[in-house]
Amino acid sequence: MGITFGIGEICLLAAMFCGGLGNILSKQEAAHLDILYLTSYQMLLGGLGLLAVGASQVGIMPFQFDWNTTLMLFYLAFISGAGFVLWNNIMKYNKVGNVSMYLFLIPVFGVLLSSVMLQEAIHLVVLIALVCVAGGIIIVNKQKSTTSVKNAVQKAGKPIK
Repeated sequence: MGITFGIGEICLLAAMFCGGLGNILSKQEAAHLDILYLTSYQMLLGGLGLLAVGASQVGIMPFQFDWNTTLMLFYLAFISGAGFVLWNNIMKYNKVGNVSMYLFLIPVFGVLLSSVMLQEAIHLVVLIALVCVAGGIIIVNKQKSTTSVKNAVQKAGKPIK
């Protein structure tokens, strides 16, 4: 049994690198640009990039649009835009490293929601992995808060035992 490293893993690593770089760049730009404009530019450029890739693969209009699909498209665009506005606001006022760890909750909620909404079974290995991810986030935050309290007390001049 060997370890395989294919195109999927390479794409995943590239996506994580670009996401991290995007968070850092967003934090820098949010210092002098309104969050709504910043998010609009991000979504416009990202949408144009996805449109170019999609159009090169399957054409400009491969789908038939009716009222339901159009409403769904606008709904999903609004939810996505609102989520990114909230994320960029959080990134503006917090350290990138402190906030980015919460991105690890995306697969946790994805698995839980697919279990609830699509009636997918959660196997024991997946449940253990979800608990490990959530536990890791709790441990990292717990250590930081304990260290912060110790530092605050030391600055006040009281000895720590």
